[in-house]
Order: sequence, then C-alpha cells, then structure tokens
Amino acid sequence: NQSIIPHGTPEEVTKEVREKIKVLAPGGGYIISGGHNIQADVPPQNVLALFDTAYQEGHYPVHN
Repeated sequence: NQSIIPHGTPEEVTKEVREKIKVLAPGGGYIISGGHNIQADVPPQNVLALFDTAYQEGHYPVHN
C-alpha cells in the first residue's frame, strides 16, 4: 500500500512491512524497497520504520 509510507504512522508502516514479508518472502527472491525513490514529504520516522523492520525481520529463511 503506497499510501502508508507517506501518510501512515510508524506503527502502520511496521505492520505493513511485516505483512509484506509474511506474504511475499517465503520461497526466496523478495527484495524489500521503498520504491525507486523516497519522496520529500515522507516523514523520516516512517522511513526508519520501513528499514528497521526490514532489517529485523526480513532475512531468510522466512516462515509464515
């Protein structure tokens, strides 16, 4: 959901990242990204939530 990063809370970003990892990562090959760039209006705390959650939970093997 592309509206979560610019308009959501850090908690909503964390929840969204966890859900995407759970659904898309099993089996390998999933690359988590904020898109091709991060817009200037995105709150810095949401960017940190994205990358912190990916770092903490986005490693293989992923089990759902």
